[in-house]
Amino acid sequence: MSGQTFGEFVNEWQNGVLLLFAALVLGVIPAAIVSQFGPAVTLLAFAVGTAAAFVALSYLLYGR
Repeated sequence: MSGQTFGEFVNEWQNGVLLLFAALVLGVIPAAIVSQFGPAVTLLAFAVGTAAAFVALSYLLYGR
């Protein structure tokens, strides 16, 4: 574990899971906005929104 205590390791995993969950939840927002344009556009908006949220939250949480 490269010098980490078990508590630090678990905390880092919890942060990662929270980051992924938050990105998925935030990906629903653009999907809901464009859902009237069909399932393909909705899926694309969800994927792009989730990726953008993941990048933004990762930057805020971990920096560059």
